[in-house]
Amino acid sequence: MDFHNIIGCINKGSLYDKAKDDGIDVVIFSQSFRGDLSIVKAINRFAAENDIDIVNFHGARANFLYNFLKKKMNIPCVTTVHSDYRYDFENSVLKYLLFTPLNKLSLKKFDNFICVSRKIKELLDEKGFKGRKFVVNNGVDTHINILQSRKQIREKYGIDEHAFVYTMVARLHPVKNHIGFLNASKMLIDEHKDVALLIIGSGDMERKLRQRVEKLGIGKHVYFAGYQKNPIDYINAGDINVLTSFNETFPLVILEGALVKKTAICSEVGDIKDVLDDSSGFIVDPHSDFDIYMKMKQAYEGRDMLEAMGQKLYETVHKGYTLDKFRERYYNSYMEILSGDKNG
Repeated sequence: MDFHNIIGCINKGSLYDKAKDDGIDVVIFSQSFRGDLSIVKAINRFAAENDIDIVNFHGARANFLYNFLKKKMNIPCVTTVHSDYRYDFENSVLKYLLFTPLNKLSLKKFDNFICVSRKIKELLDEKGFKGRKFVVNNGVDTHINILQSRKQIREKYGIDEHAFVYTMVARLHPVKNHIGFLNASKMLIDEHKDVALLIIGSGDMERKLRQRVEKLGIGKHVYFAGYQKNPIDYINAGDINVLTSFNETFPLVILEGALVKKTAICSEVGDIKDVLDDSSGFIVDPHSDFDIYMKMKQAYEGRDMLEAMGQKLYETVHKGYTLDKFRERYYNSYMEILSGDKNG
């Protein structure tokens, strides 16, 4: 059975623009404000008029709309749970108090869940979410395009070609634990002056992070690159990929780094142990700056092993985490949902 996929966007945005640019079938459902429920009728009508077989909801806003669509849509529905719903709104006290319980209630309406990691499935089971759950890990496009070379990136920021560079690609948000990364780096820089940090990403924490860098006295070693459309260039320019998040489901950036054969230092979060082990990378406790420092130090002092570790991680990703594997897992999940008796 072949699927014809149509992306439904709530208002215009970057996803809509990307889909249009890539020639993907996409439709807009306009919503003038978050509580505008006229969109419910439009979605239901579109599904009926276009003989839609299954609808996959993504995100808290879409999940909320399902509260009003469940009894109207006589077709199977599923939600993809990308993250731990308990922490989705922790960057705002008001949003956390309002939207976290709403999203939980909305999620409980579904009978089918696609979980981006085994940990998410276990969480839903633990919290009493009924229904069928399918684990579909992230996959990466193995066809990469390096637009700027290692030398070009380093020259752009004035980083010595012989410096040992740790790269971190993540939005500048508290959950990503840049503070722990900086604190650990301070300890390492006190011992080794040829260390540099290349931080890629944007977010509300940038000012706080720059202040922390200044307070730690490591400004000459830290480079903020901001948001980059092709972050693989920056990972490739470094020696090791780093992610010190407090919470992740399935760290895509670690898979992306593997495509250029970069090993990684990563928090023990999500299903990372299915990807990283002692032969292919370093797993850290994100709540311990000292543990992050020790793994950074091990990588620095064991740099001769990093190429082999990166090769091992590369092979792991190509074996189980490609886009083809991702599509196959999604396809199988959809087919099983469609063959069931219960509607979402």
